[in-house]
Amino acid sequence: MRSVVVTRMVTNPTSGPAPAVEAVLTIGWGGVSRIDLEPAGCSDPQCDADHGYTGVLAGDDFSLRVSAAADGDGAVGGLLAFAEALSARTRGA
Repeated sequence: MRSVVVTRMVTNPTSGPAPAVEAVLTIGWGGVSRIDLEPAGCSDPQCDADHGYTGVLAGDDFSLRVSAAADGDGAVGGLLAFAEALSARTRGA
């Protein structure tokens, strides 16, 4: 594993700290990547030069999303606890 990322969502972020009602855990395995290419261009509409290609190399990560509304009250806390334990096990590896 190369990365462990957690995103937390709260119902009203302007009202101060609140427990998360939804969370997404994304694990970057680093074993498989995907490259998305497209022809490169310029802003000149009259240009017909070959500008090569441009693209993005992105890892095929694994994401898991849970919410209190769909998965129950304990699901978000369980995912956050699992993510914390997983992150602790991968530090310095």
